Amino acid sequence: MPPVLAGGVACGTLDLAFAFIFYGAEYGIKPMRIAQSIAAGLLGPRAFEGGVGAAVFGVVLHYNNALLIAFAFCATAAFWSWLTRWALWTGLVYGAVVYFVMNWVVLPLSAFPMRSYPPPVEYPALIAHMFLVGLPVALIARRWLGRGYRTRRM
Repeated sequence: MPPVLAGGVACGTLDLAFAFIFYGAEYGIKPMRIAQSIAAGLLGPRAFEGGVGAAVFGVVLHYNNALLIAFAFCATAAFWSWLTRWALWTGLVYGAVVYFVMNWVVLPLSAFPMRSYPPPVEYPALIAHMFLVGLPVALIARRWLGRGYRTRRM
């Protein structure tokens, strides 16, 4: 499996699982509502009236974003080998960067109904992005882009 696909599926699944578990336990938000909130990035508040269709659309958007996140790291790591050499540290930093870009750039530019800007930092979500988004992408990229990469087929 190519590194972008593997990294995107891994971080997308782990991030979605975290959102379902954390926001469900902490705030009582149902998984369908979480998926609809992802769809609200393009559909705006109408996503919350869209039922299962909007939720499925949100999950598709989520994995699309996860693939883009994995692509950005892998494409950069193909040129800067130190990103994969130090995958543990660069993955953690990359996860934090992804968190702040998503919350301070992408969300404000989307149709998602924001309450305040900048949004407050949610430390559990920040830590989850470090360990469940950035780190898996970096470790998967290291496996593929490290030694032996050129002998693998993309």
